[in-house]
Amino acid sequence: MLYLTISIFFVVSLFLFFKEFKRFEISNYQAITINYLVSFLISFILIPDKQIISLELINSWILPTIFLGTMFFVMFNVMGVATQKLGLPAVSVAGKMSLILPVISSYLFLDGNLELIGWIGILIGIVSIFLTLYTDNFKISKLAIILFIGSGLLDSLLAYIENKLLFGQNFEIFTSIVFLTAFSVGIIYLKINKTKWCKKSIIGGALLGIFNYFSLYFVLITFRDIGSIITFPILNISVVLITSIIGWIYYKEKYRSINFYGVILACISIYLISY
Repeated sequence: MLYLTISIFFVVSLFLFFKEFKRFEISNYQAITINYLVSFLISFILIPDKQIISLELINSWILPTIFLGTMFFVMFNVMGVATQKLGLPAVSVAGKMSLILPVISSYLFLDGNLELIGWIGILIGIVSIFLTLYTDNFKISKLAIILFIGSGLLDSLLAYIENKLLFGQNFEIFTSIVFLTAFSVGIIYLKINKTKWCKKSIIGGALLGIFNYFSLYFVLITFRDIGSIITFPILNISVVLITSIIGWIYYKEKYRSINFYGVILACISIYLISY
């Protein structure tokens, strides 16, 4: 359970980084761009056998890596802005409940199996999103919708690529190239907008990159250690609950009781879908 605890720590930390970025006036775009450079360097260094990397292998991944790299950059920025504007409970629920989409896509396109209890979990999950994001005028933020759909689409594409393109092999190399592509997209964006680099954004981005990479690294180790069936529900429920508690207690984010019920329902939904 040690690796699971470490995984939860790193995943929760990603949300907290963006709260602190706002406090220290760190540019999300600059920090996220540097984050992907650092993630690429770490992942490339840790590739066990670099001799299997070939131009032919990279060329076969051109289109998916360009698309995923762009999605990584865009969605991480959406997550950052949403965390700063909507608060931790709303963003953690919108992000983690996006698992509904890859579960459905797996059922439709990857011969996945979903029992009745899973479909009940999906319905509860949809209700939990509305309750968590509920406001006086019942307007659902566009940011939350984009985060929910974008995160779900990204997870669905990753699952599809791993099953249909990678066949469980060379995943470390593939993610390294995606990280490098995301960094390149960030550089192009900043160049077009003639952004002046800020030292504290570079430092913040480097720290974010370390935590971002190892959040993925320890999640994968936990999968191998105790299995995804145990890891997935505990990890996601813990992230939703811990970020919500931190948001309410430390950051003094104000929410109605109906939002709290939404968080609880989200945890129940995650458990049922992963059951």
